[in-house]
Amino acid sequence: MFTTKFGNGTSGDFDELGSLAQGLEGFTADLIIEGQAYGCFYRSPHAHAHILNLDVSEARALDGVIDIITSREVMEADLGLIPPLAIFQSSDGRPMFQAGMPVLANDTVRYQGEPIALIIAKKDAIAQRATSLIRADFELMQAHTDPVCALKSDGIPIHSDCANNLVLDWIDGDQSCTDVVDGSPIVVAVELKDPPVAA
Repeated sequence: MFTTKFGNGTSGDFDELGSLAQGLEGFTADLIIEGQAYGCFYRSPHAHAHILNLDVSEARALDGVIDIITSREVMEADLGLIPPLAIFQSSDGRPMFQAGMPVLANDTVRYQGEPIALIIAKKDAIAQRATSLIRADFELMQAHTDPVCALKSDGIPIHSDCANNLVLDWIDGDQSCTDVVDGSPIVVAVELKDPPVAA
């Protein structure tokens, strides 16, 4: 099993926060190097949609834009997909479903704000301006805002090869304790939502 420092009930390493708050260290955005370029993402305004058309020609023609990278360039460079941080087995022994995350969305966006294109420009303001010149047509699809609803049989699959939207069915704990609790005359239960902490 994969072990990581960042998990439920485990604090991360944030030792630099005090120095940053006191101005003793600088943020990445504070670095200025002669001749540096700036990047800005054009992101999906929709939570779930097919990308029908993406036109970056006007943005590319803007003075000061160095390049615009889309999924086409990513695929040509054979960058592949970003793999999951950790891989687990389901309670039945099957490996979890893993689709991998695209560097830039190709034909489908699966969450609002998903990066579709990266604009590289000589100035930050130019890169941001170029995002407003990108034109995209979308075919909207049903979006899921509740993971429980996404698991229902009539839910639209987020990934076509994961029909029921179930990535992992995982059981953790001591079964003997669970049996004792289940046999108790009174059981108080609570359902907790665990926000995503890794992709």
